[in-house]
Amino acid sequence: MHSVRMKDESHKLLLARSILIAALGLFSSFIIHPTSFLHADSIFVGTLERKNAIIKELRGESLFYDYSGRTSEVPAARVTRLIVDNEPPLNIAEESFATEKWDAAVDGYQKTIRTTSKPWIKDWAAMRLIAAANKSGRFDAAAFAYILALLKNPTTASNMKPVMPESKSTFLDSAVADVNTTLGDPRLTAVQRRALLGFLIELQQVRNDLAGEDAAYEQLIKLPGADMNDPNAKRVLARRRLTAAAKALDSKNYQQAITEIDSNKALFIEPKQQADALYLLAQAREGAAGTDSTSLKDAALAYMRVVALAKTQPDAPHVVDSLLKTAALLEQLGQKPTAIQLYDQIISQYPDDPAVNKARSKLATLKQN
Repeated sequence: MHSVRMKDESHKLLLARSILIAALGLFSSFIIHPTSFLHADSIFVGTLERKNAIIKELRGESLFYDYSGRTSEVPAARVTRLIVDNEPPLNIAEESFATEKWDAAVDGYQKTIRTTSKPWIKDWAAMRLIAAANKSGRFDAAAFAYILALLKNPTTASNMKPVMPESKSTFLDSAVADVNTTLGDPRLTAVQRRALLGFLIELQQVRNDLAGEDAAYEQLIKLPGADMNDPNAKRVLARRRLTAAAKALDSKNYQQAITEIDSNKALFIEPKQQADALYLLAQAREGAAGTDSTSLKDAALAYMRVVALAKTQPDAPHVVDSLLKTAALLEQLGQKPTAIQLYDQIISQYPDDPAVNKARSKLATLKQN
């Protein structure tokens, strides 16, 4: 009897276990796979939407994402819009960007950068912000985003520079302040500092702030790995030598001014700097000539070298002044017909120059005599 009861209970246990296993199998068919809880994004390339993607990163100029169990990439330039799970500010900004509502896009991307915790989204928003800000004329926002891009990858950032405003724009002032604030971070690498200083130099050039430009170059050439043959480094050194020569000229230390120019010829690689150097040199030779006719002729030739070099440059730097100086020296040397020709040249070729009245006066005096 006891044996029969044991068999009956064993049978009941086996039956219960079978029912439980069957129930578990049935229930498992309704269980959502864990990967289904992961966020799903959408990527629009043109009007084509790639749904249920998982965007991973922005690397270089491509967006990388997982789709159907494999990693794919798409050039960022081809992406017209993104929809990213749990990123409302980005999604609003992307919709505004896609519909060319540039001001709204700028505000949306700025909010995205402030609120997102995902590095790739911050990188993407910075890139889009530059483009949207360029369209809306918001250089302040574009410069801010460009600074972020430079810190992330200077090479990639070089392909998305913001459009510079007019030289009097206050946005330039705020951009300079932002760069200087960023440069104050002691954790920056030499590569990041070099990229930021390059941007600062461009800003100062647009502002026509030579002192600020030189100060940025001073920092640049002090960085580890600085190349003294780099044109940027030569520019600041050249300006320094030109300033020294000008000071020597003002002090009537003509030989020192000549030495400054002659010994640093290799630094003057830009046409405007070359014209400045030759003009300083001509002035120094004239000052050192005294009344010696041979030296005065050399000074006249030095001024004509300025004319030959700079007459085709924008604004023809020092050309009219050099022609006037040459004519005056020729008068002093008794070569009045040639001097008259030079005054005629000034009047005919540079009628709008402020110095043309002086040429007319000189010409009238010579013809009268």
